[in-house]
Amino acid sequence: MTMLRKTVVAVSVGFLLVCAGVFVALGAIPGIFGLGFWALFVLLALAVERWRYQRILAAPPGPDWRPNGEQFVDPETGRHVAVYEDPTSGKRAYVAVGSAPPGP
Repeated sequence: MTMLRKTVVAVSVGFLLVCAGVFVALGAIPGIFGLGFWALFVLLALAVERWRYQRILAAPPGPDWRPNGEQFVDPETGRHVAVYEDPTSGKRAYVAVGSAPPGP
């Protein structure tokens, strides 16, 4: 997760907690249900992101894994990535090719 994404999530969670505290202090119980909905939405979005976007490995996960010919540049890190596949299960893994580009 990038620093910007972490900051946005932290600020969003903090905002939801402050609003929940205000609603409890004011006795506005129906408002808490609305905040609960948005809190669940944020948690679900984070879970989907972690499931959908796999991390980039430094080496293939095992000796049976083979490159399938796909390569791309990861837009978040700028690294070249090769796609490896396990021929028995069809699972895919994303492996960095070469060294990381210099940081800012």
